Amino acid sequence: MPPTRLIASLTAASALALIAAPALASAPHVVLSTQTVVTATAKGSTALTANGNAVTCSSSSLVLDMNATGDAADITAGTWTGCSFSGSFPATVTTTAPAWQLDITNGTLSDVDIHIDIALGTAHCAYDIGGDVPITFLTNNGKGGQELDLTGAAGLTVSNISSPNACFGLIDNGDAATVNGQYNLPV
Repeated sequence: MPPTRLIASLTAASALALIAAPALASAPHVVLSTQTVVTATAKGSTALTANGNAVTCSSSSLVLDMNATGDAADITAGTWTGCSFSGSFPATVTTTAPAWQLDITNGTLSDVDIHIDIALGTAHCAYDIGGDVPITFLTNNGKGGQELDLTGAAGLTVSNISSPNACFGLIDNGDAATVNGQYNLPV
């Protein structure tokens, strides 16, 4: 092919590619982290609420095991400290297996399973909250990092209450539950 025809063919192909590129573009690929395992730390307190009754923890963190493309993760562990019910009664909050599934593309956190045990004097009110919740992912939290926002994350349900009277009717199986927390995620 003569050089003039080759240049004309390449120019036409380049122009076609530029015109078609926006139509062929997919949604932007969000990467949670370039690291394999990261710890997301809460910006402030975290509240776990069931039937309007909140267990508030002064600090918490989540361990994320990233997938190969960095846009999803298994949350393999969670730590909550300084937890109390109504500000007066100490509470213990733990995660239970299997891992939670975080999908940034769809904005969901699935398979959430949290165990809560509240010490009410000599009695204990123990129960699980679990289900799937929507999340918001902020790519810039104002500090050059990223953030998982679980503010008002509804979709959880109370189950496995320790005994019918253990929670004095304040919390019962089937009650709706929410998680409120914002987690900074290292890039």
